[in-house]
Amino acid sequence: MSKITDAIAKTMRSAVVEPTSIQETIIRSRGRGTSRKARSILPISPAQIETNSEILYTNRVVTTESKREVISSYKMLRTRLLRAMRSNKWQVLAVTSPVSGDGKTLTAVNLAIMIAKEGGQNVFLIDLDLRNPSINRCLGIDDDKRSISRFYAEDRELSELLIAIEQNGLFIIGNSGSGIENSSELISSQRSEALLSELKSLDPSGIFIFDLPPVLSTDDVLAFAPLLDAALVVVSEGKTIREHIIKTLDLLNESKVEIAGVVLNRAGEENVDAYY
Repeated sequence: MSKITDAIAKTMRSAVVEPTSIQETIIRSRGRGTSRKARSILPISPAQIETNSEILYTNRVVTTESKREVISSYKMLRTRLLRAMRSNKWQVLAVTSPVSGDGKTLTAVNLAIMIAKEGGQNVFLIDLDLRNPSINRCLGIDDDKRSISRFYAEDRELSELLIAIEQNGLFIIGNSGSGIENSSELISSQRSEALLSELKSLDPSGIFIFDLPPVLSTDDVLAFAPLLDAALVVVSEGKTIREHIIKTLDLLNESKVEIAGVVLNRAGEENVDAYY
């Protein structure tokens, strides 16, 4: 084990119950439930956006052209995460990291794509990293009219902002803005409760994935914590240090956020162009 996987193992033992062994992909699952729900039909018709396959490939977004090892890693992550979520009846998931540069946004995007491909539930991917929005850039979406910042700043209806991409069952609310400095004040406002309420009214059985800022960079994740069911923490081999992992998990536990798992990003990247 490398120092980082050893640190994760030690921290997970003290922070959560019954962690699995830590390999290239690390995810803790409670229970064995795998029942699949039927995908709902939305009461609205979101704007349809076509993505550019070359941009997706360049940004390492999973497509049919991705390497088999990459697709397999995301499938494993999806399967084990869905098992935990369905066993615990979790719907609202944060994807975050200790610090910037750990690959949380790419993980959130690819995880959302793979869950939508599984076909059991609709997946809603929302960019709540208001200071450094990246989902639209990752997917090559350029649409200033449909931005989560407008929901907060202009009281726009969610139905005006939702985007459907080619992948059936996957819906995006990105942010094409340049960043918002008072992000934690916005996230801790009643608009966040309204956001989640409106999302659940669109699909009571959906999965809602929020790309949130790094835990140690701002207090945004802690401000949004009361609305979360669980958090997936992304760390990076050779970059994230042990103290940051421990502090991140401690803060999430103090905020009573369940730890859905820890993903070790870029493991073995010197051998294959892999993410886990």
